Amino acid sequence: YKWDVDRALEFIEQERITTIAAAPSMMLDLLESPKFEETDTSSLFSLGIGGAATPPRVARLLQDKLPQNFSGTGYGMTETNAQGASLTGQAFVEKPGSAGFPHPIVDFRICDEQGNALEQGATGEIWVRSCTNIREYWNRPEANAEEFRDGWLKTGDIGYLDDQGFLYLADRAKDMILRGGENIYPAEIENELLEHEAVQEVAAIGLPHERWGEEVAVVVHLHADASASEDELVAFARGRLATYKVPSRVFISEQPLPRNATNKILKRQLKEALLAAG
Repeated sequence: YKWDVDRALEFIEQERITTIAAAPSMMLDLLESPKFEETDTSSLFSLGIGGAATPPRVARLLQDKLPQNFSGTGYGMTETNAQGASLTGQAFVEKPGSAGFPHPIVDFRICDEQGNALEQGATGEIWVRSCTNIREYWNRPEANAEEFRDGWLKTGDIGYLDDQGFLYLADRAKDMILRGGENIYPAEIENELLEHEAVQEVAAIGLPHERWGEEVAVVVHLHADASASEDELVAFARGRLATYKVPSRVFISEQPLPRNATNKILKRQLKEALLAAG
């Protein structure tokens, strides 16, 4: 009933598991577990990753630790009956961080706040059109009027399409940090900090700031027996991110970060806790 990486590794070895579908955080737990090298995982072949944007680190770990894998990720919503984009096989290796290429029955467009289509490569809200989309929400006329337009559905997700048409997710619109008029997407900061060898989990959030409106803060949970200071993590981020995206506040949590039933970090809960603590 709850993800347990040690038990998962036991089952993989005992039952010769070939296929796993998991959230990116669960896949990182698995591949970075101290017990992974002690466990016979040679049966694993197909590993599906979904539920959140997949950090490039996951693809690299899969290549290093399970080179025989045929894995992939994708993008879809309940409202699209899980149709959207897919990324598998060699494309998964060559396009780290992408959510994939649109399915044949799906159209994507990237729009500004007014719903106007943006040029290819520009970042904005993802709109989707497909024969698999729901027609409307049940008894939610305001949401229907806001989120449906001429056959298109607003997803609430931010992303872009590259020059080959592959979809990349930046973040949820509601999680975006607005610092001094600049849009900052937490996933970019999180992906970079996950490259630090001591970091197991990280959540980037916006905290109120008198001058900038919001400042970038990160809550970090480190690997067992690993250490990293707040200054060290800031310096690491500074070497990989634009100056305005570098966290100005770092909080190191002794406990794993809170997650919901689908293993997504509860950022609102973290933010409320930090605000309450002052």
